[in-house]
Amino acid sequence: MKAVIVFDSVYGCTKNVSEIIGDTLRRNNWDVEIIYLKDARHQKIEGDLLFIGSPTRMGKATRKIRKFLKSDIIDGFPETAVAFDTIMKLDENDPKTEKMRLKYIDNGAAPSIKDALSHKGIKTYDELLRVEVSDMKGPLVDGAEFLVKEFIDKLLFSLVA
Repeated sequence: MKAVIVFDSVYGCTKNVSEIIGDTLRRNNWDVEIIYLKDARHQKIEGDLLFIGSPTRMGKATRKIRKFLKSDIIDGFPETAVAFDTIMKLDENDPKTEKMRLKYIDNGAAPSIKDALSHKGIKTYDELLRVEVSDMKGPLVDGAEFLVKEFIDKLLFSLVA
């Protein structure tokens, strides 16, 4: 089985999540190809599982991810796709938190990636992988690696069930 992980990253947090996804899949005997849009030449994507991820920047995915999703590179992807993003951890004690969550996070990168995939007719995994970073530039919050591994284990179980 082959998984392809396509991502963009600004400060390295989404790259870290992509690497954790890749390592977890490899431990489950998957072949993994990781494509960082910053370095990649665009080619047709082929595999059994597709991950697309971006940091949430001002409430949306990066321009590179949005452009990638509009291209024909993944058109007709025959298997399941998974959307993921990194999001800034908000201070629960701040009275502006709910407004910030609604404006910048709830409709952030992962939901928009999933919508774009669905509009292309690509089957998507129901759940989104959303990983918090402790500050705008990171690092990932404590426990993030465990959260990603747990998500991947649940995903893989659902694929064989």
